[in-house]
Amino acid sequence: MWALVRARPAPIRGCLRLQRSLHLSSICFNRGAPENLVDRLATGGDSRADVEAKRQAQMAKYGEKLKAKVKEHGLENIDELASKIREAESKEKEARRKATQDKVSAIEKRDEELRRRLNEKRKKEEAKKLKAEEEGKASPVKPLSSFMNMDKMLQESPESIGKLWTGYHMMRNKISAVIPARTYLQMIETAKKFPQFVLPLPRTTTNEEGVEEVGYEIQYMQWMFLPAPKTTSANAPPPAAVLFTPLAEYKLRQEYAQPSLVLSHYTDLIESKGLVLLRGEITESSPEDGSDAKPSLSQSDAQILTMCLQRFYHIDWALEGLDNDEQTEKRRALLRTFYEKPTDFKLESLVHLALST
Repeated sequence: MWALVRARPAPIRGCLRLQRSLHLSSICFNRGAPENLVDRLATGGDSRADVEAKRQAQMAKYGEKLKAKVKEHGLENIDELASKIREAESKEKEARRKATQDKVSAIEKRDEELRRRLNEKRKKEEAKKLKAEEEGKASPVKPLSSFMNMDKMLQESPESIGKLWTGYHMMRNKISAVIPARTYLQMIETAKKFPQFVLPLPRTTTNEEGVEEVGYEIQYMQWMFLPAPKTTSANAPPPAAVLFTPLAEYKLRQEYAQPSLVLSHYTDLIESKGLVLLRGEITESSPEDGSDAKPSLSQSDAQILTMCLQRFYHIDWALEGLDNDEQTEKRRALLRTFYEKPTDFKLESLVHLALST
């Protein structure tokens, strides 16, 4: 038993030595393979001699053509041809770069010219505006002298001037009024405290059932104090204009909104005749469909707004709490509320106080 058991391991050890020997020899055999493999991959599977042979064949194939090109350009060898080709490519590249640079320079020059022109235009407009202000013509309102002979007016009595003024505008279907100097001074005192306000215009609409309903269009109004004409005394109060604009239009365009009505107050005669002349101008709106321009307001609308203006601004604030006029006190309070507590401003109160007698 023991002899048999001991005899068996010998062949196993021999096998192990044989396998180890084969394994090591295999490793040694494969050591040179990578160099051959790299050479073959680098040459597309061909030997170096094959690669050289192919190169020579290519040179022989195109040699005649290259020689012809060399001769055509009057050169001595291929190297000069290659140098000339590189030089031509360099010149072409430089030409493209210069063309791009010239294009950019042209754009920059155009932009600089545009900036110069805009700057010149701005300077001219500023100079024009400054000159107009110096001459007292910056006002958007026509001066009184543009449609009345002031020398003749100065020779008339206040009563005659009033009749001439209202008659002149009545024939032209325009709003006008003659305001006593004291009343105008009260007005501008109120206007300086409350230069903006809103006033209602009644509007009648028909609902789906064919029933007429009365609503109101709110007009935003703003006082503007204008440069005094040169002929007016330095002590005279400034002329003023009141601009009316639909509130929706004003919210949309702000200072660019077009007024629907302008009430101009002329103070040229306030010292010599003790009166201020009022003139109303209804502006025309251009429909989007390209049709003819139409008046923004009717004549009756302009009269209502002028009447409402009087009710809120022909107020003597020195009599506040003393005149015992309940409606007047409520109008004073509503003007204050519009500025001091706008959240408490009630449209119902505005309609009542503006349109009720």
